[in-house]
Amino acid sequence: MIIDSKNIEEAKLIELANPKNKEILEIGCGSGRQAFLLAPFCTKYVATDTNNDVIKSNKSKITKKLSKKLEFSVANGEKLPYSSNSFDTVLMTLCLHEIPIQKQGIVLQEIHRVLKNKGQLLIIDPTEPPDQVQSAFNVVYDNFQFFDHSTVVKHSMWAIKKAISNNLFKINKLSTYKLDWKFDNLKEFVDFIIDCSKDINWDKNKRQFLEKELIKIAKIKNINNSVIIYDGLTVNNLIKIK
Repeated sequence: MIIDSKNIEEAKLIELANPKNKEILEIGCGSGRQAFLLAPFCTKYVATDTNNDVIKSNKSKITKKLSKKLEFSVANGEKLPYSSNSFDTVLMTLCLHEIPIQKQGIVLQEIHRVLKNKGQLLIIDPTEPPDQVQSAFNVVYDNFQFFDHSTVVKHSMWAIKKAISNNLFKINKLSTYKLDWKFDNLKEFVDFIIDCSKDINWDKNKRQFLEKELIKIAKIKNINNSVIIYDGLTVNNLIKIK
């Protein structure tokens, strides 16, 4: 599997964050993809996640060249262990909508606290309505986990609007971009979605159902050919006020 074969995300993140001489905090860093992209250009990059295993794995990948710039740390966005007014930029990629609905506002207040005056908040979440990648995951959410993913994405949009109406942030710019995801064939595509949903008992019938739905989403005509789908992302580029 190849994600973003044209390196669109790297160029987009550098354009949005303008990281030169900045101290950046990332909340919900996951595998560290964005951290490793941006850290070389920053003065300091602090990447956090609540998953200790993920943080340990990311730490093991830090090169000597990045060791003075890049830091991975276990932290919860509801109570960030950092001083007020300490970061130029805060980044959240595919994170805000995963935070429980009742806690999204708390996290945005904490981000406001740790940002410097006129600091930047970049929130990158799935487009709504969803593109092909999110639609593929929605097959699992809707049919096997009984979880309405679109609703939480919409709520994160509402949480952002509420933070703006409460004069925590103002909109600098809204934009969208797309990343390509390439799989060698349908089997690799199906296996990837299943591997991301290990809590489900994937019997033969469930797998066949998933295959049929993914064929529709990706418009696959030959299951042995490579599969290319697209991930649509919305960027909320916000500026801290007061």
